[in-house]
Amino acid sequence: MKNDELRLTYYLQPTTYRLLMWKDLSLWLLIVATFISWGAWGLVLNKISPIESPQIALPAFYLSIFLSLLTTFAVIGSLLRKFGAPGKNMLRCINISLRQGTILAGIAVIALFFQQLQSFTWWMGVLLLMIGVILEALFWNSGEK
Repeated sequence: MKNDELRLTYYLQPTTYRLLMWKDLSLWLLIVATFISWGAWGLVLNKISPIESPQIALPAFYLSIFLSLLTTFAVIGSLLRKFGAPGKNMLRCINISLRQGTILAGIAVIALFFQQLQSFTWWMGVLLLMIGVILEALFWNSGEK
């Protein structure tokens, strides 16, 4: 009877256990997505010729590098938050890291695009960074209300 009671308590109160497992699972899924996106970037880089099909190669390159940088920045940010402040909610840390990773990856892809056009200058880089800081400040202030 003791095992049946333990099973019953597990099935009646699984939310805490599932929430703890989801936190770890979401970080592992983010790490797997990082490896997949870098693999996709490598495939785009090695298999698609920008000379033969520039309509496919350039958008595929920019999309794959954006996803690769986004997931890499999100994993690094999540791990820094996890080990820097161990008491924080891990799902919230992943959410913040994904937002900041999106901003940083967007800045990098826009800089690469302007570099491709040979119109990227140092002040444009500073302007992109300032826009990123302002975007993060807007998200940060709206989250506190």
